Amino acid sequence: MIFVELNKFCGILRNLGNVGADFSDFSFLLYLCAVFLGLLLVLMMVVWCFLACHHRSMCFEKVVYTEISWFGEAEHSSGAIGARLTTDTVAVRSLIGDALALLVQNIATVVAGLVIAFKSNGELALLILVLFPLMGISGYIRWKSLK
Repeated sequence: MIFVELNKFCGILRNLGNVGADFSDFSFLLYLCAVFLGLLLVLMMVVWCFLACHHRSMCFEKVVYTEISWFGEAEHSSGAIGARLTTDTVAVRSLIGDALALLVQNIATVVAGLVIAFKSNGELALLILVLFPLMGISGYIRWKSLK
């Protein structure tokens, strides 16, 4: 089964160079790219979950092997330590996981949109490319105004 799909994929790649390439072949390639990016995002999320778990266990290990006198201070109570562990782990996960996943998803969306636009109508795609810097400038101005 996989060899049939691989043979079809190679035939599509050869056929894309032709002037009369079928749009369904192109959409099949886009589908394969979307599946690949989806799997990549899932694997990245798994890695980020393992990273957060590893961070939490390392911090907890440091707390366990700390001297008893350290826990006598008010700022080192068990509730404060538990809250700090949770807060730090959530901060690491949001810093690495969510922001990077959103960045990868947005880049993939823009690239796929441009590929579809160039395949459908090249002149309109060039117009969109010319407007990208203007959209970036407006986003920057809006971001500055929210601060």
